[in-house]
Amino acid sequence: MIINNILLYIDPGTGSIILQAIVAAVAGVTVFIKFGWRSVLRFFGIKKGDKKDP
Repeated sequence: MIINNILLYIDPGTGSIILQAIVAAVAGVTVFIKFGWRSVLRFFGIKKGDKKDP
């Protein structure tokens, strides 16, 4: 017996977890871009660190 149509069902709890994971990924990427990009550029030597001489 071959099943031609497979029906998928995502219950509200699973859908909520998937939506939460997508929102968390977007928030994480946003925070990384905002705070971590300068550190990445300094690591590769593209941008020098801020030097404050007294």
